[in-house]
Amino acid sequence: MYDASPEYPFIIARIGKGAASSSVELVAEEDVIIIGLSDIELERNKEAVCSDPETLSGMVWHLAAHPDYRRRGVASASWLIAHRFAEKATSCD
Repeated sequence: MYDASPEYPFIIARIGKGAASSSVELVAEEDVIIIGLSDIELERNKEAVCSDPETLSGMVWHLAAHPDYRRRGVASASWLIAHRFAEKATSCD
């Protein structure tokens, strides 16, 4: 685990790599309270996660913000960081 981005220091990332896919789990915290999360899986092999046989794809399994912290950019920041990880993962293949 590590800080995902200096511009969003409240988001912590965990990157996992399997044989067929990679995962990005982001957790947003404020004062030890979990205020948001996202869970994204990226294909390493075609059709491992999604059904498109022509291209590598990915799936957003979860994207959430705690109700008391909505409208503060938590989910937007989580999405932007996850998208950056996906771009880096696909550009290296």
